[in-house]
Amino acid sequence: MSILVVRRFRYGDEQAVKQLVTAAHMELLSKLFVATYFKETTLQFLIILTAVIFIFCGVSIKLCWLTFPTLAVLVYICLYIGLVRDVRENMDDLENIDQFYEMNPKTGLWVAQIVPEKSVSSPQDLNPHSETVVRNRNFGDSSSEII
Repeated sequence: MSILVVRRFRYGDEQAVKQLVTAAHMELLSKLFVATYFKETTLQFLIILTAVIFIFCGVSIKLCWLTFPTLAVLVYICLYIGLVRDVRENMDDLENIDQFYEMNPKTGLWVAQIVPEKSVSSPQDLNPHSETVVRNRNFGDSSSEII
């Protein structure tokens, strides 16, 4: 069994929090791509672009259909670049945790951590004023990790 501890951010948690933020942003990429590419306006734009290339440029219709996969790749690349830029902006916030989260006593950065029950020898090891503990749940493996 493991214990879930929700606690205030401590120095040393930076790398795990950064990895978590990056993974959360990049998880959106495929869903965002499908939602963007299959929007009605995007598909209408592709059909108009294919017709314009066929009519005004004199390109064969077989080559004109390459606009669909070409635009799909371009949309994916643009979304990827946008998400990477967003992650970097969030990393700037995480580089200055004191400035963004700890200056005001009404704000803070909290971390949920899975701790093996064996590593907590007594209830005094956990501070009830700064940590919330959830017991008697199966949280997966017994390694200590930030979730």
